[in-house]
This record gives sequence, structure tokens and C-alpha cells, in this order.
Amino acid sequence: MARKPLDYEELNENVKKVQYAVRGELYLRASELQKEGKKIIFTNVGNPHALGQKPLTFPRQVVALCQAPFLLDDPNVGLMFPADAIARAKHYLALAPGGLGAYSDSRGIPGIRKEVADFIQRRDGYPSDPELIYLTDGASKGVMQMLNTIIRNERDGILVPVPQYPLYSAAISLFGGSLVPYYLEEEANWGLDFVNIRQSVAEARSKGITVRAMVIINPGNPTGQCLSEATIKELLQFCYHENLVLLADEVYQQNIYQDERPFISARKVLFDMGPPLSREVQLVSFHTVSKGYWGECGQRGGYFEMTNLPPKTVDEIYKVASIALSPNVPGQIFMGVMVNPPKPGDISYLKFAAESKSILESLRRRARMMTDGFNSCRNVVCNFTEGAMYSFPQIRLPPRAIEAAKRAGKAPDVFYCLRLLEATGISTVPGSGFGQKEGVFHLRTTILPAEEDFPAIISSFKKFNDSFMEQYEGYSRISPAPQAPDRDWTKSSGAEEERRRRSGSSEIKMARRPLDYYEEINENVKKVQYAVRGEVELRAAELQKEGKKVIFTNVGNPHALGQKPLTFPRQAPFLLDDPDVGLLFPADAIARAKHYLAMALGGLGAYSDSRGILGIRKEVAEFIHRRDGYPSDPELINLSGGATTAVMQMINNIIRNERGGILVPVPQYPLYSAAITLFGGSLIPYYLEEKGNWGLDFVNIRQAVVAARSEGITVSVLPFIVSVRAMVIINPGNPTGQCLSEANIRELLQFCYQENLVLLADEVYQQNIYQDEHPFISARKVLFDKGPPLSKEVQLVSFHSVSKGYWGECGQRAGYFEMINLPPKVMCRYSMCHLSEKDIPFTRVVFVKLCEAVGLQTVDEIYKVASIAVSTNVSGQIFIGVMVNPPKPGDVSFMNKAILESLRRRARMMSDGFNSYQNVMSNFTEGAMYSFPQICLPRRAIEAAKRAGKAPDVFYCLRLLEATGISTVPGSSFGQKEGVFHLRATILPEEEEFPAIMSSFKKFNDSFMEQYEGHPRTSKRKRNKLDIDSKDTTN
Repeated sequence: MARKPLDYEELNENVKKVQYAVRGELYLRASELQKEGKKIIFTNVGNPHALGQKPLTFPRQVVALCQAPFLLDDPNVGLMFPADAIARAKHYLALAPGGLGAYSDSRGIPGIRKEVADFIQRRDGYPSDPELIYLTDGASKGVMQMLNTIIRNERDGILVPVPQYPLYSAAISLFGGSLVPYYLEEEANWGLDFVNIRQSVAEARSKGITVRAMVIINPGNPTGQCLSEATIKELLQFCYHENLVLLADEVYQQNIYQDERPFISARKVLFDMGPPLSREVQLVSFHTVSKGYWGECGQRGGYFEMTNLPPKTVDEIYKVASIALSPNVPGQIFMGVMVNPPKPGDISYLKFAAESKSILESLRRRARMMTDGFNSCRNVVCNFTEGAMYSFPQIRLPPRAIEAAKRAGKAPDVFYCLRLLEATGISTVPGSGFGQKEGVFHLRTTILPAEEDFPAIISSFKKFNDSFMEQYEGYSRISPAPQAPDRDWTKSSGAEEERRRRSGSSEIKMARRPLDYYEEINENVKKVQYAVRGEVELRAAELQKEGKKVIFTNVGNPHALGQKPLTFPRQAPFLLDDPDVGLLFPADAIARAKHYLAMALGGLGAYSDSRGILGIRKEVAEFIHRRDGYPSDPELINLSGGATTAVMQMINNIIRNERGGILVPVPQYPLYSAAITLFGGSLIPYYLEEKGNWGLDFVNIRQAVVAARSEGITVSVLPFIVSVRAMVIINPGNPTGQCLSEANIRELLQFCYQENLVLLADEVYQQNIYQDEHPFISARKVLFDKGPPLSKEVQLVSFHSVSKGYWGECGQRAGYFEMINLPPKVMCRYSMCHLSEKDIPFTRVVFVKLCEAVGLQTVDEIYKVASIAVSTNVSGQIFIGVMVNPPKPGDVSFMNKAILESLRRRARMMSDGFNSYQNVMSNFTEGAMYSFPQICLPRRAIEAAKRAGKAPDVFYCLRLLEATGISTVPGSSFGQKEGVFHLRATILPEEEEFPAIMSSFKKFNDSFMEQYEGHPRTSKRKRNKLDIDSKDTTN
């Protein structure tokens, strides 16, 4: 076999370049030691709840009630929840149609964005526009989206402070840009040196790099400094003169441990400075619920606000945000409570104020204790932690220690930190993970361990350090440099005068800014199309604002259309020690909550392993084993923020450049075309056969591959040969609703084997089956049933989600993917599961040596990229756990099949309804959540659409929306054969509303066809036999 597309050598080079030391070698070794029974103190990540910080009570009460809205009707609810928490939960449920299980607006719930805008106005004294605020799954997702928008190619540079939070270097590498470092001055308490910054820009430009943006982290991570107002003014002037976007990472704005430099936002300073800066400097600011006194890392709630970005650029950002449909809704509600906490006079105010004050005061004491502790150690010097959650001491390593590190093949600070970990169990991050000046060494530690543990931790560190320095003959301790005063921003360095001299004018004429529209943003962002949330949906939202009743059948969003959440998984893990808990929750729900809390160190507010909680991954593996009859390895399962996130990550791994082609079924779910475009690849369509009930036609598929490989395709004006690297299947189909037979799956696996393709199996609708002839069968089961060589060679990635099935928990944003036959070391464990115990040690050595020899590290690379976002939302992970391990017969909460039975009836009602309309024909929806009828449009309707500047199916769908309030998706959004027109509608409206919806649709369609003198209605045909000739559809 030739190299396979997901072998290490074949991966996207940008993926391999990514480094993310916060969860790097030290973290992995610490995890191994923890498994061996050693007590580990994880100070490597700002993860407060994992290190003992208790969650604030009020926001947890509010979100718990939102997760379990049935409690609001329970007469005992007042025994366990205060009235203001109950009122707030009702407030958020009113803002979120469908509750926490429904997708929200891709930008976030409008009412919560309004609360964020009000918070920003109170903080800064200037109004904020909710339309320019996007809620995100933690600040990291917002940062990554903005960097992807700004970076066009490797010649685009981003100014990043060094030391820096590795999110920035990792994301810049992943998106193919260039990091331009500017060094913070340790001797000046990690202050900014604008002479140094200007030199960095000049040096980058001399290398042909266009510097487009500047990052600031305030308060600093890992350095802990707070920027003064004067410094922020100077950097805003600098961004104005140099025409840079300012990316202001302000996630630690509540973490301030001194009074000399309170937090002040870049936005406030910008507006204080007035025109022209306040109207010209493009600024994006980030915040999160993960930090401050909240520490709700596992909830993955954040936002970014855009200032001075033109509307068309904002539209592009919205379009890309729409690919993932929605940030997780529980995280959005945490954000709402963070920016709108209890106020004086509220029942919960005194408790909330006491809890938050206690946390901040303790952090202030710990910041002082950590700094003083480091400065008492031999050859260690440390600036005071003014803000954030970290200390970043310099370790003055003796020459002999540096030589010993070199012999061990380690960077000197990595060598020191590994020795510290082995000796004390303290897990830190080497300074080289953040960047540092050559020959200078640091480590980063959080100030988050419990305050009562600090004396023992500092003592243990000091004992180790003194022994280490003694062993390597360390030199005498050096005192820290004095702190430098802030620079007066009004004393210009001459940059403005020089710019004026070059332009020959006293006026500064602004060039195009980096986030001005088409000319300046990433071309792939502009190419993305995602019509599920496109023109028709936007018009539907406008009509809804105008007061018109709109039926949103455009998105598979069950709870938004009335499906009630399952009770058992919503019985949230809270208040377990309250004696009245049994009044509200059944015993098996209480036991399961305790089970998951035992798995999740720090509870739902703590970051988990980047792959997901190990215990839940084991439950997923057991579910797969039960389903398929073959063992599954939890090490090859990653939990994700919905299946969409996982699909995008895998596509990014596979695509190396525009010659990287992916076979995608047409009609297709637009996630695939959007992601392939975003990551710069080529979509190779293979058409499903409508008259064969949307089945696979392998003659057509082979022709598509041959055409791509031999005839070439054209992108822009250059034709080139495409390397077809992967094939997508969606089973059951979206938008087409077909279920693949076992014979079909066997043939496509044989095809992937022969053509050396990765198979991406989108199986998120596997529980949505509405007939008995074609039950769901996984690609994985068929692969292992076939046996070698296919079962050992075909690379397969399978996806699943809690958003579909009878769960419909779209707003929780939870999914998983499993990897089969992807190298390397991790793969060895899977290969050994059938070996006897005595064979394992030898086999392990052979496999590991082989993997190391050929450099196969694909799974490790996938883990590394997942680590950039630190963790998926933990409440979503628990939903996955309950989905794959639901109540069993005999359990108090054992579930019935009412939802699936209703969906089966609705699938039949919709298919029969469409087939009763003039010029409409529809295959039966065998599975998934959609009907995809063909609309045989009259020629005059097509001509009318052309005059209106619309695609014919868009024209029809807009007319349908305006006349009936039914929001669908035009078939052109999914792809269709030329001259054939469809629409997609979900089968999710409530069953009792179906007769009225179908009647309204029929009345509109008959009127439309009559208006445009449609041709005689196509004759009926037998179920699942659609006899269509595309040449006749426009007659």
C-alpha cells in the first residue's frame, strides 16, 4: 500500500508545525505519573475548579434550572432554589426558544448579547452594539476565528508578545501565517518596549512579511503584568500609525491583585482618545467565563466584540460562525449571568458578593505568597503577579545543568521542569513553551492551588530547587532588576513625523485596514457558502422580528420546534448534599450525577483532558462495542463540541493545499463544502441518484475521481490535477434521508481501499430510522466484518452527536469521533488488544520502535490541535455519556420510544404530503430529519427568478416564506443536478401542527404553479421509486 492520506508524512504541514506546550510533554508525563498513583499538582493550566476553587452558587442554580426546566413547575422547587434564581432561569428560557437543547443564533442568543453590551457600556462609559458582539465556546474559539479571518497566506504576520500564551503561536501556525514576536521587558516588570516593537515590524517587513495585527494580553499570560492607561494609549497610537488590527485578550480583567494599575480596557482608552483613532483603529476584544472569580473553564463560554470593522467584514465573520451553527447554550447563559450578576437588594446578592470577594482576596494573597516563595529560592527571580493567574519566574540554570539537558536531548527549562515533576509531583510549563530570550529560562505556574496547600508546595519547590542547584554547582542568586516606570505616551518616538514626511502631507491618510472587506481578508473566508443559515433564513429572521409567525424547518433543531428534552439527562448534577434532593430527582439520576462528578476532576467548571473525560470515552467505546460487536479503544476516541467541530478538524488535517480533494455526496450537508473551502481544498462532487432513492452510483463516483486526477479542475484561472484524499458519506443522509444498505457500504469500503482514501463517516443520525428494510449499520462494523486486508488498511473516522436521534440536544454542542487505522503509537494499543499478556511487552517495544522509526504520529498531531482549545464543554461531554449509556430496563428512569415513533409518523406525513402537490415529488424519508422534495418549476417561474436576480429554487422558497411563514432551505445550497430544483424541510414541527403546515404549503404551491402556468402534474409512482429525467424538469 502507498502512504495513506492520514499517515504522518501526508498531513497538512501547518498541523505539524503547531506547538502547544501547555498540554505538551510535561502535561503528558504528569498524566502518566498520575495513572501510576503519584499525587500530581497540576499548576500548568489556569483551571481553578480542578484545583479546588468552589463554583459560585447563583450561576450554577440558574443554569441547573435552565437545564431542568420541569423543576420550575415542581411545588418543591422553592425549597432548594432562591426566588431570584428561579426568576433568572425563567428569563433566560424566555430568551432561548427551545431551551438549552436548541441551536441558538450563530452569534449567540440576542438577549444575552444585549446583556453583554450593557455590561461593556457600564464598564467603559460608551455604548456597545449587540450586533457586533459574538458569543463563543470560550475566548479561544473567538481568537482562532479572527486569526483565520486576518491571515491570508504565510506572508501575513501577527505581532505577538513574547512570552505569549501558546494559543496565538499555535493558531497562527495552523492557519499558515507568520508570528512576529515582540519581546516584553522582564526588567521592567514585563512592560512594552516600543523601540523593540518597531524593530520587530521593520525586520518582518524586510523579510517580505505584511504585519496585519497586534496581540496584547492584559493582564498578561504568562507574565502577570497589568498594562497602564498610558501604555495602552501608546500602543493604540502605534496600531493607528502602522495600520494594524488590535486583538485585545482581556480574559483576566477581573483578576487584579494590586491597586496601582487597575484594569482598563483597550476599548475605553480608544474612545477616550477620540477621533481619528476612535473611528479608525480596528479592535477586537475577547472575554470569557473561564477566568476571574468565576473559573468556569469547563462551561466554554466567551465573547468577542468588534470595533470599527465594516459591515461586509462582519457579514463574512457571521458566515463562518454559522458553519458550527451555534455556540453551546449553557455557556451562553453563564456569560449572561457573569455580565449581569445579582445586584444589591437581590436575595442572592450577599452570598454572591461574599463568595466572589473571598475568591479574589485569596487569589491576591496567593499571588504574593507565590512571588515571595520563588524569590526566596536559589537562582530564581520573579516579578510580582499583578494580575491573571500565573507566576513566571526566571530560573538561572548553571552551565552544567544546561549541558546535562543537552545530553538528554531536552531544552534546559524542559529538563528542569521534568526533574521538578518527577521529584515533587508539581506540573508546570517550561518557559520555552511561551517564548523567551535566548539563554534565559523560565517556567509558568498557576497561583490556583488551594491556599492552605501553598506553604507545602513552596517548601517542596524550594527543597527541589536547592538540591538541583547544588547538584549542578549553581552560581549565586541574582536579584531581580528594578521595575521601570511607564513611558509617557505623549513623547512620540518620531514614527508619526516620519510617516508624514514619507507621505509628503501633514495628514495621515489611512490605507486599507486589515479587516476592510474583500481586498484584505482571507480569500477562503470569502469563498465559504453556508446556506442553511443563508438568505432565506435571514429573511425569515427579519419576518419574525416584524411579528410574523415563522415555522423554521430549515435546520435540524428539534427543541426549537417543540420537542421536549428527555428528563433523565437533564437532571443535572447539583445540590447532591441537600437533604431535599430526593424530592426533585429520582435515585438513579442522583447516582449517575455522582458517577460523572467522580470522573470530572473539578466538576463541570474545570477543563477536562483535551480529548474528553477518560471515563466518558470508555463509555463511548463500550457503546461502540455493543453496537458493532468489535472492541473499541477509548484512546482513539475524542469528544468534541458537536460533530461539526470534529469534522472541521479532520478536514483541516487532510487538506494540505488546493490540490487536496475530498469526495462529497451531492446533495450534501453544506458543512463539508464550507469547511473544504475554508481550509483551501477542492470539493469533488459525486452525485446521488434521486431515482434510485438517493443511492450511491459507483460508476459516477469513479468517473468523478478519474476526472479530478487526470483532467484537472480549475480554481481561479489555473487548472491543476487534484489529489483525491478522502471520501465523505452521510448515513442516514442529510438532506436526502436515505439509509445506506450493507452492500452499499461494503462496496464503498472496497472503493476507498483501492483508491487509498480516508473514509469520513458522518453517522450522527444513526438513531433516526423510520423504516425496517434498511436498518442503520455502521461503516466500522462492515469494515471489521470484511476482515483483512481492508480492516487493517482503510483509514476510517466516524462521527456522532447528541444533537440528533431522539435526543435533539443541539444547544449542548457535544459529539465524538473515533479513528480507525490511523497511526501511530496510540494505534499500537488498539492492535495489542487481542494479544496475550506475555506477548505485550515485546510487541509494545517492536511497535513503538517501528512508529518512532517512520515518524508516524498522526493521532498525536490530532490531539495537539485539539489541545489549542484546551477542552470541550464538560456538560456536553456528560450528555454524550448519558446518550451512550442510557437508563436500562428496570432503572427508575428507563426511557420509552415515543419521540422516535412520532418522528416516523411525521416522516410519512411529510412525504405523502409533498407527493400530493402539483409538480412536487419526494422520496420517502427513510432516516435523518429531512425531506428533500423536487420542485418541478415551470419555465415562466424560472424566467421570473432570473429577472429577480435569484436562483429558481431560492425564488420559490422566498415566495413560500413570505406567503406562509414556512422557512426552508433551497436545494441549490446542498448541490443538485443542473436544471433540477429542490428544497429541504425538517420533519420536526410538532405532530399536531403537521396537517395545518402541509395544507398551507399545498395551498401556496398550487397557487404558485397556477400563476406561472406550470406543466401538468407528474404522475404518481410507487414508494421509493422516483422516476425523474432532469432534462424534462423545466418544460
